[in-house]
Amino acid sequence: MSGDGPIGRVVRFGVFEVDLAQRELRRSGLRIRLQEQPFQLLAALLERPGEMVTREELRSKLWPGDTFVDFDHSLNAAIKRLRDALGESAETPIFVETIPRRGYRFIGQIATLPGLTSTHPRRWKRFFTTKIGMLSGLAGGALVMLSLYYGRSVTSHESQATVIPIVTSVGEKTTPSLSPDGQHLAYAWNGGTGSQFSIYVKLVGTDESLRLTKQASIDFNPVWSPDGRYIAFARIVKGGTGFYVIPAFRRH
Repeated sequence: MSGDGPIGRVVRFGVFEVDLAQRELRRSGLRIRLQEQPFQLLAALLERPGEMVTREELRSKLWPGDTFVDFDHSLNAAIKRLRDALGESAETPIFVETIPRRGYRFIGQIATLPGLTSTHPRRWKRFFTTKIGMLSGLAGGALVMLSLYYGRSVTSHESQATVIPIVTSVGEKTTPSLSPDGQHLAYAWNGGTGSQFSIYVKLVGTDESLRLTKQASIDFNPVWSPDGRYIAFARIVKGGTGFYVIPAFRRH
């Protein structure tokens, strides 16, 4: 597969990014080792997001007609390797859905990088393009607020800001957001492993974090209400994306 299909050459879904030209799968910017056949399988599903790709279609793409192979076993093995890389299972799919005895369907919401074409509905492209901009703004805003919180002072052109870590736990963390009073930090974390992210909140200067969401989903981009009592966030689940609001200090 050349990657010149109807979707863009670089495709994002959740915390993942697929570079069809370089034949790479990345999670939060880090490359994930994925064998050739599972990658071809993912690329074939991404060509037609939301549509079923039959087992026979996948056979013709992955194994030419003159190739002798135990097709059922090889396809099942490739699907399992792909799911392992995406951190999901057949029982609780987030991105790849099994159509029993018929084929597979990509059910995640995808977005191509700006300037590339996509077969996905325009509203989702606009949503993710806007979301990427919001995340960049949040990250920049968080750095500014942290500087103010810790009393950064600039006395000359040679002054250096002191960087103080707030969350140092293992795993992938993203979209930090300080509360209006600067006392608490909300962020998305995968718990140390896997592709599912939950919303956490912690008091700045302490080690313990409170997990606010516990769904089998990708929760990200927490935003505080002006009074600091509630947190709004985005959630990606099977079948779509939504916005939710939860109390800031209560498990949900």
